[in-house]
Amino acid sequence: MVDDKQAVKGFLRLCIRYAEDSITRKEGRLGTADERGGDEVGLPAWKAYRDFTAQAIREIDDGVLETWFEHLQEGDDWRPSPDAETGESRDSATTGGKGQTSGGGEGQASGDGLEGDHSEFTSIATAGLGFDQRRTLLDGIISPRPLVLASTRSGEGIDNLAGLSSLAVVSNNPPLVAISLSQDRDGRKRDTLVNLGENGRITLHILPSSREMAAIVAATSKALPADESEWGIIAVDGTQSPSEGDWPATFPLALVALECELLQSHRLPEGAVAELCILGVRNILAPASTISAIQGGATLSSLCQHGSHRLTPAPDGWGYDCQS
Repeated sequence: MVDDKQAVKGFLRLCIRYAEDSITRKEGRLGTADERGGDEVGLPAWKAYRDFTAQAIREIDDGVLETWFEHLQEGDDWRPSPDAETGESRDSATTGGKGQTSGGGEGQASGDGLEGDHSEFTSIATAGLGFDQRRTLLDGIISPRPLVLASTRSGEGIDNLAGLSSLAVVSNNPPLVAISLSQDRDGRKRDTLVNLGENGRITLHILPSSREMAAIVAATSKALPADESEWGIIAVDGTQSPSEGDWPATFPLALVALECELLQSHRLPEGAVAELCILGVRNILAPASTISAIQGGATLSSLCQHGSHRLTPAPDGWGYDCQS
């Protein structure tokens, strides 16, 4: 017979698995007309339930909830208080207090929720920081960022895929977006940048927020020889664009895709190895139901990059209507 702690953890793990399967089933129906509205409403709740349950398991492992197991008997009126003087409340484990760990996924804390202590600011000169230190700070501060899967085609007809998190809308009229494309540590330009320079076209895919999509992005981030395609290492086949003209292969599991043309490319200042590419958005690819939902004010539950390495769903908490 398992003890109370193992029984509770086992039950919570089953809850997480059930939630994950429900999320996968609902995400699989997105983009279809059948039951779409209900799935869009239910997805954020299931994801919040999954993440909260995983957090409870983390707190059990970290000892944050140790005293709770003394009060499991029916009729015990003890109530855990979020204002406990010990600091070992559930709040402390999710806002940077005791019990917090780093990383993502089941059994690891997310590291989200830091609100600051509102004390006097200190100053850190970026010139004195190393590469990894700067990246960690900037990625953690300017976060989360939309993650897109970029599809390009070389002059020799080789299709390429790469994950990008530098996408920004810089103009609505005309519709312009910007991306930053760098080179690897060996000084080799990214295939995406080379291909974009050769044929001037790129398709930016907004992805569903699922672990499957995160794994695909991780797989396409591995360096391959220029004559090999990332499409060959994922279990998804590219499809032909429905737009007129010769566009790169479309990732069929995307929520939305933007087909863009390169208008300008600028070397960044101060010795940066990246190039800033200004793209004109020519076509928007999406199911008609998705277009209608977005035009009606809905937002996508899309994959984002949070920090330097963690991929997460787009935030879907409270909102403030700044039009009112």
